[in-house]
Parts: sequence; structure tokens; C-alpha cells
Amino acid sequence: MIKQCRLSVISFSLLLFCSFVTAQTKSETALTGRVLLDDGQPAARAKVAINSVGLRTGGNEQSVECDETGSFKLSGLAPGSYSISAMAPGYVSMDDNRVYRPGETATIRLIKGGVITGRVTESSGEPLIEASIWLQRLRDLNGKPVRNGENSAWSDDLHTDDRGIYRAYGLLPGVYIVSSIDRSEMRWLGTADNELPTYYPSTTREAAMEITVRPGDEITSIDIRQRDETGRAISGIVSGTTDSAQPFNSPGITLLNAATREAVSATSANQAKAFVLFGIPDGDYELYARMRGRREESAAGSPPLKVTVRGADVTGINLRMIAYGTISGRIVVEPAKPASADAPKCESNSPLSVEEILLQPQSELRNPRSLNALLAENDEADDRTAPNEKGEFTLLNLEPDTYRIEADLPGDNWFVRSMTLPASGAVKTKTDVARSPINLKAGEKLTGVEIAIAPGAASLAGRVTAKEGRNLPSRLRVHLVPAEPTAADDVLRYREALTENNGLFEFKRLAPGKYRLLARSIPDTEKDKPRPAAFDTTERLKLRKDAEAANNEIELKPCQRVKDHALHWPQ
Repeated sequence: MIKQCRLSVISFSLLLFCSFVTAQTKSETALTGRVLLDDGQPAARAKVAINSVGLRTGGNEQSVECDETGSFKLSGLAPGSYSISAMAPGYVSMDDNRVYRPGETATIRLIKGGVITGRVTESSGEPLIEASIWLQRLRDLNGKPVRNGENSAWSDDLHTDDRGIYRAYGLLPGVYIVSSIDRSEMRWLGTADNELPTYYPSTTREAAMEITVRPGDEITSIDIRQRDETGRAISGIVSGTTDSAQPFNSPGITLLNAATREAVSATSANQAKAFVLFGIPDGDYELYARMRGRREESAAGSPPLKVTVRGADVTGINLRMIAYGTISGRIVVEPAKPASADAPKCESNSPLSVEEILLQPQSELRNPRSLNALLAENDEADDRTAPNEKGEFTLLNLEPDTYRIEADLPGDNWFVRSMTLPASGAVKTKTDVARSPINLKAGEKLTGVEIAIAPGAASLAGRVTAKEGRNLPSRLRVHLVPAEPTAADDVLRYREALTENNGLFEFKRLAPGKYRLLARSIPDTEKDKPRPAAFDTTERLKLRKDAEAANNEIELKPCQRVKDHALHWPQ
């Protein structure tokens, strides 16, 4: 009996120890890293801000100061995904969109920000004091448009001094326009509020001169002479309620140029659900009301309303809000299968924390004029969602549209096996929502999506090289096509990637199996990232036919890492 008791105590102690080790492993919650300046020197005393990423978890910012070596560490983070931003006076970061998980080490590089400075004068030539200055970054240095303007973070607080001089610093590299408006006196509703912005040097938005800012540039003499022109007002109300029959809380109003899709003005409705936009030039516009939220019942928006301004105020507008929909489901993590003797050794066998997965709805752009589609193009709408510890998730703020779901997984050992909806009615098989996207109606709360995550992902990297006597096209896209006939319609097995300047390409988190590679040149007419070819049934068939003719096949085993695959051009 005493022996049995001792064994029981030992077993219980071992159980507690294992539980403790498991808890300790799961609670490894430190993010560490270094912040470096553009010359490679440490950014001593730089401020680092860490935010949780995910619609239901975001907004919990923590900050820390780097030491003299530019190093930082922030402990006590819950399992999840985080963004890291670094700040030093006059410097900007180009890496703010990366996601980090606890246990990882980050290297944040800061570059010297640009400066734009100038003087604003009244139409009489006198300095304009306390004028508001607005900077808009239109494109990056590679010509990629920032379609919604992307204001500098502090531009709303930028004013001229007593000499009429302004100085904007810490600017991201890119192409800018600058405008000013006279806000030197306290003004209420009335004619003065309808003043039109004046763009550098002294013109309208259409004729504004563009300013190119490179890292460390100081652009001077960007002087503006006010035009003292009056615009028009657009006013109306917001109507409608969410499906929970609760009234709205301050929906935001956005006015877009109908041709360029650039944001012209924005405001919020008041408690009476009324709104007014001042200083609008003549033109054709689209007007939206929108309210996003972290709860299922709190998000809604209005369809775009065409508005034309011609020499008079526009009044009596009614923006009717409809409830946004949601897509809910769960993550299922498959157990690891016993590895064969000749299988590559997995780099990591650590358990997957489902809270570190990020899910994002991607519109099929059946409604390309939707505000969600516009904001997604401009990286202004972070619709990523993190599941809870049980793997349950809900994608919020979804307009009526057709959606696919993208999954961002932690580490390189995991891949998405399948995305399905349960069978309904007489249908016996599950719906593959990776191949046939989800058609979501207004206010619909779709449930039951199941995303299966499996261990043993492979990766493939290589280089496209030109055959003797040939040159590589300036732009190439490499397609990865499953070779097995049974995987012909498994959209999750199809992948594509742009090559770098030296022909390098890389694919991560691949399902093990046989693949064919295909390189295609990118036509000059392609300006924006296209919809993946494999999403279309006809294009999928063409991909398979072309890849079979190219005859560049490879088999990837679980956890295999291929780093130097050769792909010749032309094939």
C-alpha cells in the first residue's frame, strides 16, 4: 500500500511537472530585437511600440525603450501576432507591415525621413499665420500608388508659424502634394468654412505640382500663395440600423473622387445622424457612410451614392446603412503523422498556438467599387482576425460580396490543408471554399467554416536563369502547379510568386507532394497585382497544360527545404 501511494505521488508530481513545462512552453511570450539606423549604427534610446494584430485583439499597445546597443525586449505577451514599430526623431521605418510572434527576434531598420518646408502667404502676399498644412503621399518611389492619399500621421496638426513658415519632417520616401487652408481664426458653420484648399504652388488639386522625396532629402521653397476661393457643402443624414435594431454610433462619412478614387473629404455624423462636408470643389463624387466595429452587431455601411457638385451646395442626402455580415468558424490542427526513416527532419516540432494564426477575408471584387475593396488596396483597413485559444474565429465588417479566406501561419512547419463548409440539405459533401468562394449577403452571419492546418510543410526556393544567348524578362512570375491529377482543383496547392531582380523566387508552407514549375513573363500592361490565375477554372486548366509542357517537376517530402532549384528561361 505504501509503495502504491509513493507511486501515485510520483505520478501526480510528474503530471504537475509536465503541466508546468507545457504551460511554460506556451507562455514563452517575449519579443526581442534591435533597431538600426540606415548607416548600420544602433538606434540608441529609440522608442519601440508593440501592438497585437487582429480585429478582436488589436489596439493593446505596449512600448519599450532601446538600450545603447539598440536592443529591446518586451516580455509577458500573450500568444498571438504582433506588429512592431520603431520611432526616433527624424527617422521612419519601412517594416511596419511585418508580423511577429512571441519567441521571434526582430531587426527594425530606420531610414532618415525626408523634409518638406515652405512659406504660405495670403493672396495679398502677407504671411498666413496658423494655416493648416496637409501632405498627401500619392506613390512610393517605385511608382506604387497610395490611392487614398495616406496622410502623414501628424499632418492634421501641422500649421504655419508667425512668419507663415511650415516644416514637415520624418516623411516616408515617395511622391507628395501639399495643400494649405486658412484656419487662422476660430470659425463656425458659415461661408468661411467653405474655403477651398490651395495646392502648391497656387492652384487646384488637378494642377497640383508633385514633389519627390527621397530618404534624407530636404525639399525647400515649397511656397503656397492662397487663392481665397470658396467651395460648396454637401450635407444630409444617415439612416438605418444594424440587424440588432440598435442605433448607430457616429458613422464615418467618406467622399471620394469618382474618377481617381482619391479621398477628398471625411467627417463623422453627429448624434442626430446628420453630417456636412465643407470646401468641396465642383466635380463628380461617391459618398459613403461606414461604421466598423469589434462586435458582430456594430458594423454597417451604405452603398456608394453618386454626388455631383456644380456651382451650388448639395443638400438632403440620405445615406442608408445596411448591416455588414460575418463569417465564423474554427481552426482544426491535424496531428503529426509518424515520419518515415528517409523523411527530412522537421526543423521544429513545437505545438501550434492557434492564437498566432491570422485570418483575412479577401474580396473577389464582384463589387470593385466597394469601400472595403478600396481600403484594402490602400492597406488602411486591417481586417485580419486572430482565433481564440479554442481555434474559434469570426471575420467582421464584411460588405455584401464574395470572399475567400487567407491564413497567415506562424513558422514554416505548417500549411493549410483545406477550407470547407459543412454539407447542407441534400448535399452530401462539404463545400471547398478555397475553390468556390463564399457569397455573403447583407447582414448574413455565416457559420461553420472549418480550416484544417497540418504539420510537415515543405519549402522551395530557387532561381530563374536565362538559357545561353537569352536575357531574362524584366518581370517574371513563377507558378507552382500540383502535378497529381487528383489535385487538379485543389486551389490551395497552387502558388505564384514574383521573382526578384536576380531571378530569385521562394515558396513557403507548401503541402508535401509533386509539383511542376512554370515561369511566365509579366506584360507591361499589368500595373496592379492581379487575381491569382488558379482562382479561375479556365486559367487553372491552362496553367496545368503549360506546366506539363514545361516539364520541370519536383517532389517535396514533409519538412523538406529545397534552396537551390534551377528553373531555365525560356522553358
